Amino acid sequence: MSASSSTPYVDKYAPVLDAHRISRIEFAILRAVAFGPFPLNGFETRLADLWSNILPFPAPPRRLLSREVTRCIENRLIRVVNDTVVREIQSSLAAKGYSTPLYGWPEDGTLDFTTRGASLYSSVWRSLATDSQSQDFESLLNTTESWYFASEERAKKELTAVVAEGEAVVLQTAISIGRWRVRWWNHYEHGFRADVFLRDSKGA
Repeated sequence: MSASSSTPYVDKYAPVLDAHRISRIEFAILRAVAFGPFPLNGFETRLADLWSNILPFPAPPRRLLSREVTRCIENRLIRVVNDTVVREIQSSLAAKGYSTPLYGWPEDGTLDFTTRGASLYSSVWRSLATDSQSQDFESLLNTTESWYFASEERAKKELTAVVAEGEAVVLQTAISIGRWRVRWWNHYEHGFRADVFLRDSKGA
């Protein structure tokens, strides 16, 4: 990789990662967990495959990735999901008044965040994400016919755009759904849902 291609890291990633006291490899591991779910077995291979979509510099040797994954588990940033983990998450969210996350509960045997790891990742990613990248936290999720938004303003903007472009028909304008979560660790204090009919582009 040339010096010029590594410049984005120097300009963008380094100050944020340094401020959060997190290494490049640790952030890449947390980012991959957010992309998941992936099982622990073979996780470093999947991480190496995803690397070009995570950070703009070469991936380290896989043996190093494996060691760093283990270290992240030991440092309680990530964990292997089992029944106890799921019950703890469900109990915690119920106490806070949240419903089941849109993506459901973590799968047994996969790698997932601890509370500490989720907080660290969310803080770093919010500091790094551009407006277009921040859809993980600020924009919409598309299910079969329902779209979810973190703000009424975003809902109006997105729905107006898809209707104007002829891509969808709004069946139910955005209504408040209160506090909600995409995954257990990705929460919003306010949410809005709109029901849409997606046009078949092939038949247009």
